[in-house]
Amino acid sequence: MPDHPTPASAPPGHGDPLHTASLHPLGKLSVLVRARVVTVAERHGLTAMQGRLLGLIDSGPRPMAELSRELGIEKATLTGLVGRAESRGLVVREVVPENRRSTRVRLTPHGAATAGAFYRELADSFDAVLGVLPPEDRDRFTDCTLMLVEALGGPDPPDRGAPCPGSGGTRHGS
Repeated sequence: MPDHPTPASAPPGHGDPLHTASLHPLGKLSVLVRARVVTVAERHGLTAMQGRLLGLIDSGPRPMAELSRELGIEKATLTGLVGRAESRGLVVREVVPENRRSTRVRLTPHGAATAGAFYRELADSFDAVLGVLPPEDRDRFTDCTLMLVEALGGPDPPDRGAPCPGSGGTRHGS
């Protein structure tokens, strides 16, 4: 995948390998970000979904039911996803001591190292993309993106403090 998106003016099929010409700019960005995630995940021997799974349990073990909700997949699909990650030595399943009918998933040391390398490379890749923006616009872009994530029902953004243009001067967390 190229380091920079192709121009929006490129006709479909000519410099637009992902065929995003007719999409809204947010749709184009979403397609390109997804493609970048897939590419980086593959370099680490992961699928994009395995990368998400590792990211969700990076801070500690999580119950299977919670992971199913967070990933937006059926429990049977999660069982297969976890089984494949477990067979690669990335995660282990364990019984929850307080509720022996419940299972949780945690990273192995190999899984933690893989997750760390994947997310570091992904962050570096996105930082390189943000490098096309003038320095004064990078934080503002990040703040605006976090506002959009929140508007779309994503997790609450941290208080970054910089107002987004057109937001009436409001800041995250205010």
